[in-house]
Amino acid sequence: NGKSGTEPVHPLPRIDPRIDYPHLNLSGRIITATFVVPYQIIFTHDRQWEVRPRHGTSALFEHFHYMTSTESEWEHVLLGWTGEITDGAPQKPDLRVKTDSQGRVKALIKASAPADAPEEAQKPWEAPVDTMSVNEVERLRLEEILGRNQGGQVVPVWLHDDSDKKNGVVQLKDQRRWCRFAEKQLFSLFQYKIPTPSDGREQKKSWNAFFKMNKLFAQRIKEIYRPGDIIVVHDHQLMMVPSLLRAEIPDVYIGFFLHSPFPSSELYRVLPQRKELLEGLLGANMIGFQDKGYVRHFASCCQRVLGFDSSPQ
Repeated sequence: NGKSGTEPVHPLPRIDPRIDYPHLNLSGRIITATFVVPYQIIFTHDRQWEVRPRHGTSALFEHFHYMTSTESEWEHVLLGWTGEITDGAPQKPDLRVKTDSQGRVKALIKASAPADAPEEAQKPWEAPVDTMSVNEVERLRLEEILGRNQGGQVVPVWLHDDSDKKNGVVQLKDQRRWCRFAEKQLFSLFQYKIPTPSDGREQKKSWNAFFKMNKLFAQRIKEIYRPGDIIVVHDHQLMMVPSLLRAEIPDVYIGFFLHSPFPSSELYRVLPQRKELLEGLLGANMIGFQDKGYVRHFASCCQRVLGFDSSPQ
């Protein structure tokens, strides 16, 4: 057009849904649910909390910077799992020799034991699962620390089985279990890699832990929810949260965004829990994907797996 230089950028008009859509009765608060909080949490030997930046998650949490700034007119709450809480000590392999009751060295794998060895010696030694006990006062103290963080209010989700909580004390056992299904099944499949076949019992255990985790997330959101709040759920680890939360709060506003590809229906259908996961997502009012192609894949899965009608619109 003959003009030199760059054209001035006009800012988008400021929109406040509370004013433009009064019938929605919005509270002015957004609750963002992510798999983990943006901090590595350490519980020291003298039972004190240390909170450090969590590496590898800055790209995701940077997106929430505006919501926590003074420029935003919205109140923002970030909710996520504490992550695997450690005692801060470096993890060292246990090199001690394991023996049975008769002093025989235990085999690391059963096949390496002598054929005539007693059953106790043949049984492979298994490292004990670390257990951490946290009482109610200690949990509230961490929640207070996170609640006054300069980066905005952070609400932790405590993951545990019902049987692991007694008299206010929570036993944190095998914390890696909450990640296994999402990592080994969903993430692999969503990256177009068919998961390696495994023991069906182990897959069932990992799915049960995944479902329990999503249920605890939904319960935690319900605890802090106020009518008119907008809930935004992020990524494949929390795919069941929308439907579980919808069952508890029928008129809640829920958005979901997937930060990974969504596979074609031909690949997605290899998941044994394909139906449950789709129904979990459909509890949201709006679902966001990184690309239009993934929208088509999702619509195709809903059509072929659930029998729903779908269209490009």
